[in-house]
Amino acid sequence: MIKTMIEGNRYHFISGLNQGIPQSNTLLFNLYNQYDLLKVRIPGYYRAYFLPWYPKTGLYIDLPSKPSSSIFLTADLSGCCIKIQNFGKYIRVCHANLQSDGINESLPRLSVTELFTYGEDCYWLVPGRTPDGIDYRYRDPQYAVLDKQGNPRIILYEFGERRKDMLLGYCPASFWGEYHNNGWKFYYQNGIGDIYTVHEFTR
Repeated sequence: MIKTMIEGNRYHFISGLNQGIPQSNTLLFNLYNQYDLLKVRIPGYYRAYFLPWYPKTGLYIDLPSKPSSSIFLTADLSGCCIKIQNFGKYIRVCHANLQSDGINESLPRLSVTELFTYGEDCYWLVPGRTPDGIDYRYRDPQYAVLDKQGNPRIILYEFGERRKDMLLGYCPASFWGEYHNNGWKFYYQNGIGDIYTVHEFTR
């Protein structure tokens, strides 16, 4: 649904859903476009699972293998991490505003070892570059961790393209999920450079 609308119209998706919205299993929403942005408006007609974020903590939601809604939404990404774990009967998605190592308190800066203390079978989407162009990758020289199928278990996203038409003054990255063909698929868009391409979050 969202992926099809984006690719058919060259949009950058932003949910605009932030920490002020309480966590619940689902919410009702509509989609509308403004310039080259595809945005969420609540309430609406479509139903989605929703996961908010809160500072200095991580929240999660368990998406069932037989869901009542085919869309998953979360807050936009401007430094947080997304973790996904498949437990068979459900997929756990975590939106984590993790603490840094003291170099930059507003962004997570975790080693590979620290990331996988949260579970060996998990996949991460983590920030790679700040709005000021600071490379914010890992302390470990070998961060390209692969699963048994050769897929990366850590994927970097970028955010921060300056835009006067956005509330934050810059463009966040986006992340969402869609259920089709009897399974959940997750997607993201970077918020700097090519902000229109939809990338599949391989897991």
